[in-house]
Amino acid sequence: MSAPRRRHDPPRGPLVGLAELAASRRRLLGLTQRAAAELANVGISSIYALEDGSDRLTLEILMRILDALGLALVVAPPAMLPTATQVVILNDQRP
Repeated sequence: MSAPRRRHDPPRGPLVGLAELAASRRRLLGLTQRAAAELANVGISSIYALEDGSDRLTLEILMRILDALGLALVVAPPAMLPTATQVVILNDQRP
């Protein structure tokens, strides 16, 4: 059995902004990681991965989690971003 996950470990992966937004929203809704996983119909490891900022989730799994949290993924031209009220800009810095 693995050691329990420490509460509020800071995200480490490349999607830190998304990780922080998702974790904050989950807590705002009063959901545990397990409850969020059940609501999204995904494994709890997917919630851990998202909240750690991992880029290893499939788009399908990510969309299930975001939907369960009442969030949406929007793709828009950069010119439209300044007009959005809440934006997490993801910059892929891979070579």
